[in-house]
Amino acid sequence: MKSAIIVGGNGLIGRALVEELIKEEISILILGSSKEMHENIKKIKNSKIEYYQIKNQKFWLEETIKDIKKKIVPEECVFFNLAWRGKTGLVDGGIEDQLGNVSLSCELVKLTQQLGIKKYVATGSMEELKFKRYVEGDYWLNPNESIKANWYALSKVSALMQSSFEAYHDKIDFCYVRISVVIDINLNTNKFVENSLKSLLKTSKTNVPKTNELCNISSSSEIGKQLIEIGKSGLNKRIYTLGTGDSASLGDYFNKFAKMAHPQLNIPESNSKSEISLLKKEDFDTKYLTLDTGYEPKETSEILFNKLIRTS
Repeated sequence: MKSAIIVGGNGLIGRALVEELIKEEISILILGSSKEMHENIKKIKNSKIEYYQIKNQKFWLEETIKDIKKKIVPEECVFFNLAWRGKTGLVDGGIEDQLGNVSLSCELVKLTQQLGIKKYVATGSMEELKFKRYVEGDYWLNPNESIKANWYALSKVSALMQSSFEAYHDKIDFCYVRISVVIDINLNTNKFVENSLKSLLKTSKTNVPKTNELCNISSSSEIGKQLIEIGKSGLNKRIYTLGTGDSASLGDYFNKFAKMAHPQLNIPESNSKSEISLLKKEDFDTKYLTLDTGYEPKETSEILFNKLIRTS
Protein backbone atom coordinates (compact mmCIF):
# COMPACT_ATOMS: atom_id res chain seq x y z
CA MET A 1 0.00 0.00 0.00
CA LYS A 2 1.53 3.25 -1.18
CA SER A 3 -1.60 5.39 -1.03
CA ALA A 4 -4.99 5.46 0.69
CA ILE A 5 -8.36 7.04 0.06
CA ILE A 6 -10.32 7.75 3.24
CA VAL A 7 -13.99 8.62 3.63
CA GLY A 8 -14.84 9.66 7.17
CA GLY A 9 -11.44 11.15 7.94
CA ASN A 10 -12.91 13.81 10.23
CA GLY A 11 -13.86 11.41 13.04
CA LEU A 12 -11.72 10.22 15.94
CA ILE A 13 -10.58 7.04 14.18
CA GLY A 14 -10.22 8.81 10.84
CA ARG A 15 -7.90 11.45 12.28
CA ALA A 16 -5.81 8.77 13.98
CA LEU A 17 -5.58 6.78 10.73
CA VAL A 18 -4.42 9.89 8.87
CA GLU A 19 -1.73 10.54 11.50
CA GLU A 20 -0.44 6.95 11.31
CA LEU A 21 -0.43 6.99 7.48
CA ILE A 22 1.60 10.22 7.54
CA LYS A 23 4.16 8.55 9.83
CA GLU A 24 4.54 5.75 7.28
CA GLU A 25 4.82 8.26 4.44
CA ILE A 26 1.76 6.85 2.66
CA SER A 27 -0.03 9.30 0.36
CA ILE A 28 -3.55 10.17 1.51
CA LEU A 29 -6.59 11.46 -0.32
CA ILE A 30 -9.46 12.33 2.03
CA LEU A 31 -12.96 12.55 0.59
CA GLY A 32 -15.54 14.57 2.51
CA SER A 33 -18.06 17.37 2.52
CA SER A 34 -16.66 19.37 5.44
CA LYS A 35 -15.37 22.82 4.52
CA GLU A 36 -13.84 23.10 7.99
CA MET A 37 -11.79 19.94 7.49
CA HIS A 38 -10.74 21.16 4.05
CA GLU A 39 -9.27 24.27 5.69
CA ASN A 40 -7.59 22.18 8.41
CA ILE A 41 -5.95 19.93 5.80
CA LYS A 42 -4.55 23.00 4.03
CA LYS A 43 -2.73 23.91 7.26
CA ILE A 44 -0.90 20.57 7.36
CA LYS A 45 2.52 21.07 5.81
CA ASN A 46 2.67 17.68 4.11
CA SER A 47 2.67 17.10 0.38
CA LYS A 48 1.38 13.55 0.82
CA ILE A 49 -2.07 14.55 2.08
CA GLU A 50 -4.83 16.01 -0.07
CA TYR A 51 -8.51 16.76 0.48
CA TYR A 52 -11.27 16.44 -2.09
CA GLN A 53 -14.52 18.13 -1.16
CA ILE A 54 -17.49 16.14 -2.43
CA LYS A 55 -20.16 18.25 -4.05
CA ASN A 56 -23.56 18.00 -2.42
CA GLN A 57 -25.54 17.16 -5.52
CA LYS A 58 -27.39 14.33 -7.24
CA PHE A 59 -24.53 13.20 -9.45
CA TRP A 60 -21.74 13.49 -6.85
CA LEU A 61 -20.47 9.97 -7.57
CA GLU A 62 -19.90 10.51 -11.28
CA GLU A 63 -18.24 13.87 -10.68
CA THR A 64 -16.00 12.50 -7.93
CA ILE A 65 -14.85 9.62 -10.13
CA LYS A 66 -14.03 12.03 -12.94
CA ASP A 67 -12.15 14.46 -10.69
CA ILE A 68 -9.93 12.06 -8.74
CA LYS A 69 -9.28 9.29 -11.27
CA LYS A 70 -5.93 10.79 -12.23
CA LYS A 71 -4.85 11.35 -8.63
CA ILE A 72 -4.18 7.70 -7.74
CA VAL A 73 -2.35 4.57 -8.89
CA PRO A 74 -5.10 1.95 -8.37
CA GLU A 75 -2.90 -1.09 -7.74
CA GLU A 76 -1.05 0.73 -4.95
CA CYS A 77 -4.14 2.19 -3.25
CA VAL A 78 -6.53 0.99 -0.51
CA PHE A 79 -9.97 2.50 0.05
CA PHE A 80 -10.98 3.01 3.72
CA ASN A 81 -14.64 3.68 4.50
CA LEU A 82 -15.00 5.11 8.01
CA ALA A 83 -18.05 7.22 7.20
CA TRP A 84 -21.25 6.95 9.22
CA ARG A 85 -23.81 9.48 10.35
CA GLY A 86 -26.93 9.36 12.50
CA LYS A 87 -29.20 12.28 13.31
CA THR A 88 -26.76 14.27 15.46
CA GLY A 89 -24.14 11.59 16.22
CA LEU A 90 -23.33 8.08 15.02
CA VAL A 91 -25.95 5.89 16.65
CA ASP A 92 -28.95 8.16 17.16
CA GLY A 93 -31.93 8.91 14.95
CA GLY A 94 -34.58 6.74 13.35
CA ILE A 95 -34.63 4.46 10.37
CA GLU A 96 -34.47 7.32 7.86
CA ASP A 97 -31.38 8.79 9.53
CA GLN A 98 -29.53 5.49 9.72
CA LEU A 99 -30.46 3.67 6.51
CA GLY A 100 -29.01 6.43 4.33
CA ASN A 101 -25.62 5.04 5.31
CA VAL A 102 -26.42 1.73 3.61
CA SER A 103 -26.84 3.26 0.15
CA LEU A 104 -23.76 5.44 0.73
CA SER A 105 -21.68 2.34 1.56
CA CYS A 106 -22.75 0.68 -1.70
CA GLU A 107 -22.01 3.83 -3.67
CA LEU A 108 -18.53 3.96 -2.17
CA VAL A 109 -17.88 0.39 -3.31
CA LYS A 110 -18.93 1.50 -6.81
CA LEU A 111 -16.52 4.42 -6.50
CA THR A 112 -13.75 1.98 -5.54
CA GLN A 113 -14.52 -0.19 -8.57
CA GLN A 114 -14.67 2.75 -10.97
CA LEU A 115 -11.30 3.98 -9.74
CA GLY A 116 -9.79 0.55 -10.36
CA ILE A 117 -8.90 0.00 -6.70
CA LYS A 118 -8.86 -3.64 -5.64
CA LYS A 119 -9.10 -3.39 -1.84
CA TYR A 120 -11.85 -1.92 0.32
CA VAL A 121 -11.74 -1.75 4.12
CA ALA A 122 -15.02 -1.01 5.92
CA THR A 123 -15.28 -0.18 9.60
CA GLY A 124 -18.05 -1.59 11.76
CA SER A 125 -18.79 -2.16 15.43
CA MET A 126 -19.64 -4.93 17.87
CA GLU A 127 -23.28 -3.90 17.52
CA GLU A 128 -23.65 -6.04 14.37
CA LEU A 129 -22.69 -9.18 16.27
CA LYS A 130 -24.98 -8.23 19.15
CA PHE A 131 -27.85 -7.67 16.72
CA LYS A 132 -27.30 -11.09 15.10
CA ARG A 133 -27.46 -12.83 18.47
CA TYR A 134 -30.36 -10.70 19.58
CA VAL A 135 -32.49 -11.93 16.68
CA GLU A 136 -31.21 -15.52 16.56
CA GLY A 137 -31.71 -15.88 20.30
CA ASP A 138 -35.33 -14.70 20.13
CA TYR A 139 -34.63 -11.94 22.67
CA TRP A 140 -36.80 -9.68 20.54
CA LEU A 141 -39.84 -11.86 21.39
CA ASN A 142 -39.43 -11.06 25.09
CA PRO A 143 -37.87 -7.58 25.27
CA ASN A 144 -35.39 -7.05 28.08
CA GLU A 145 -34.37 -3.53 29.06
CA SER A 146 -30.75 -4.62 29.57
CA ILE A 147 -30.44 -5.53 25.88
CA LYS A 148 -32.21 -4.07 22.90
CA ALA A 149 -31.56 -3.61 19.21
CA ASN A 150 -31.59 -0.26 17.45
CA TRP A 151 -31.69 1.18 13.95
CA TYR A 152 -27.94 1.78 14.06
CA ALA A 153 -27.22 -1.94 14.50
CA LEU A 154 -29.74 -2.96 11.81
CA SER A 155 -28.28 -0.44 9.37
CA LYS A 156 -24.74 -1.59 10.10
CA VAL A 157 -25.73 -5.19 9.35
CA SER A 158 -27.45 -4.10 6.13
CA ALA A 159 -24.43 -2.03 5.05
CA LEU A 160 -22.11 -4.99 5.66
CA MET A 161 -24.25 -7.41 3.67
CA GLN A 162 -24.98 -5.13 0.73
CA SER A 163 -21.55 -3.53 0.35
CA SER A 164 -19.77 -6.90 0.60
CA PHE A 165 -22.17 -8.21 -2.08
CA GLU A 166 -21.27 -5.26 -4.31
CA ALA A 167 -17.55 -5.85 -3.73
CA TYR A 168 -17.86 -9.55 -4.54
CA HIS A 169 -19.41 -8.83 -7.93
CA ASP A 170 -16.90 -6.08 -8.65
CA LYS A 171 -13.98 -8.41 -7.77
CA ILE A 172 -12.79 -6.16 -4.95
CA ASP A 173 -11.12 -7.58 -1.86
CA PHE A 174 -13.46 -6.70 1.02
CA CYS A 175 -12.18 -6.51 4.60
CA TYR A 176 -14.50 -5.69 7.48
CA VAL A 177 -13.35 -4.63 10.94
CA ARG A 178 -15.24 -4.66 14.21
CA ILE A 179 -14.30 -1.97 16.70
CA SER A 180 -15.60 -1.55 20.26
CA VAL A 181 -14.98 1.56 22.42
CA VAL A 182 -12.34 3.97 21.11
CA ILE A 183 -10.94 6.89 23.09
CA ASP A 184 -8.58 9.77 22.41
CA ILE A 185 -5.34 9.27 24.35
CA ASN A 186 -5.60 12.87 25.60
CA LEU A 187 -9.28 12.43 26.58
CA ASN A 188 -10.16 15.47 24.49
CA THR A 189 -13.60 14.40 23.27
CA ASN A 190 -16.80 14.87 25.23
CA LYS A 191 -17.96 11.26 25.15
CA PHE A 192 -19.30 9.30 28.12
CA VAL A 193 -16.34 6.95 28.54
CA GLU A 194 -13.74 9.72 28.27
CA ASN A 195 -15.66 11.96 30.66
CA SER A 196 -15.93 9.06 33.12
CA LEU A 197 -12.18 8.37 32.94
CA LYS A 198 -11.43 12.07 33.46
CA SER A 199 -13.71 12.06 36.48
CA LEU A 200 -11.96 8.96 37.86
CA LEU A 201 -8.62 10.73 37.67
CA LYS A 202 -9.94 13.16 40.29
CA THR A 203 -12.10 10.87 42.38
CA SER A 204 -12.54 7.12 42.75
CA LYS A 205 -16.27 7.30 42.04
CA THR A 206 -18.17 7.91 38.82
CA ASN A 207 -21.50 7.05 37.23
CA VAL A 208 -21.56 3.32 36.51
CA PRO A 209 -23.47 2.46 33.32
CA LYS A 210 -26.57 0.33 33.70
CA THR A 211 -25.47 -2.16 31.04
CA ASN A 212 -22.90 -4.79 31.91
CA GLU A 213 -22.40 -5.91 28.31
CA LEU A 214 -18.79 -6.76 27.48
CA CYS A 215 -16.71 -4.24 25.55
CA ASN A 216 -13.12 -3.34 24.82
CA ILE A 217 -11.43 0.06 25.29
CA SER A 218 -8.65 1.05 22.88
CA SER A 219 -6.89 4.26 21.90
CA SER A 220 -7.59 5.72 18.47
CA SER A 221 -3.87 5.63 17.63
CA GLU A 222 -3.72 1.86 18.22
CA ILE A 223 -6.80 1.35 16.03
CA GLY A 224 -5.19 3.52 13.35
CA LYS A 225 -2.09 1.30 13.34
CA GLN A 226 -4.21 -1.83 13.08
CA LEU A 227 -6.24 -0.44 10.19
CA ILE A 228 -3.04 0.19 8.25
CA GLU A 229 -2.01 -3.44 8.76
CA ILE A 230 -5.40 -4.59 7.46
CA GLY A 231 -4.93 -2.31 4.46
CA LYS A 232 -1.56 -3.88 3.75
CA SER A 233 -2.23 -7.57 4.43
CA GLY A 234 -5.91 -8.11 5.28
CA LEU A 235 -7.60 -11.00 3.45
CA ASN A 236 -10.70 -10.87 1.27
CA LYS A 237 -14.00 -11.68 3.05
CA ARG A 238 -12.33 -11.68 6.46
CA ILE A 239 -14.01 -10.01 9.44
CA TYR A 240 -11.40 -8.68 11.87
CA THR A 241 -11.82 -7.67 15.49
CA LEU A 242 -9.56 -4.74 16.37
CA GLY A 243 -8.50 -3.51 19.79
CA THR A 244 -6.41 -4.77 22.69
CA GLY A 245 -7.88 -8.28 22.74
CA ASP A 246 -9.19 -8.08 26.31
CA SER A 247 -12.75 -7.34 27.41
CA ALA A 248 -14.84 -6.39 30.45
CA SER A 249 -17.97 -4.44 31.24
CA LEU A 250 -17.57 -0.66 31.39
CA GLY A 251 -18.23 -0.86 35.13
CA ASP A 252 -15.36 -3.33 35.57
CA TYR A 253 -13.06 -1.21 33.39
CA PHE A 254 -13.90 1.89 35.45
CA ASN A 255 -13.22 -0.04 38.66
CA LYS A 256 -9.87 -1.19 37.31
CA PHE A 257 -8.94 2.33 36.23
CA ALA A 258 -9.93 3.76 39.62
CA LYS A 259 -7.69 1.24 41.41
CA MET A 260 -4.76 2.14 39.16
CA ALA A 261 -5.34 5.90 39.47
CA HIS A 262 -5.78 5.79 43.27
CA PRO A 263 -3.61 2.91 44.57
CA GLN A 264 -3.60 4.43 48.07
CA LEU A 265 -7.36 3.87 48.41
CA ASN A 266 -8.98 0.58 49.33
CA ILE A 267 -11.42 0.38 46.42
CA PRO A 268 -13.59 -2.76 46.54
CA GLU A 269 -13.87 -5.06 43.56
CA SER A 270 -16.72 -4.44 41.16
CA ASN A 271 -19.52 -6.91 41.82
CA SER A 272 -21.73 -5.99 38.89
CA LYS A 273 -22.96 -9.01 36.99
CA SER A 274 -24.94 -8.95 33.78
CA GLU A 275 -28.10 -11.03 33.65
CA ILE A 276 -27.69 -11.36 29.89
CA SER A 277 -24.55 -10.76 27.84
CA LEU A 278 -24.84 -11.04 24.09
CA LEU A 279 -21.09 -10.80 23.59
CA LYS A 280 -18.47 -13.26 24.79
CA LYS A 281 -14.82 -12.78 25.70
CA GLU A 282 -13.71 -14.69 22.60
CA ASP A 283 -15.52 -12.15 20.41
CA PHE A 284 -12.77 -9.65 21.24
CA ASP A 285 -9.91 -11.95 20.24
CA THR A 286 -7.62 -10.26 17.70
CA LYS A 287 -6.18 -13.57 16.46
CA TYR A 288 -7.05 -13.00 12.78
CA LEU A 289 -5.33 -9.62 12.84
CA THR A 290 -2.13 -11.30 14.04
CA LEU A 291 -2.54 -14.41 11.88
CA ASP A 292 -3.03 -12.53 8.60
CA THR A 293 -0.85 -9.44 9.12
CA GLY A 294 1.71 -10.48 11.73
CA TYR A 295 0.76 -7.47 13.83
CA GLU A 296 0.19 -7.96 17.56
CA PRO A 297 -1.64 -5.20 19.46
CA LYS A 298 0.78 -2.93 21.29
CA GLU A 299 -1.82 -2.04 23.92
CA THR A 300 -3.49 -3.84 26.77
CA SER A 301 -5.99 -2.11 29.02
CA GLU A 302 -3.23 -1.85 31.66
CA ILE A 303 -0.82 -0.17 29.23
CA LEU A 304 -3.51 2.21 28.00
CA PHE A 305 -4.72 3.11 31.51
CA ASN A 306 -1.16 3.66 32.77
CA LYS A 307 -0.53 6.00 29.83
CA LEU A 308 -3.70 7.97 30.63
CA ILE A 309 -2.70 8.28 34.28
CA ARG A 310 0.89 9.35 33.47
CA THR A 311 -0.18 12.04 31.00
CA SER A 312 -2.99 13.45 33.15
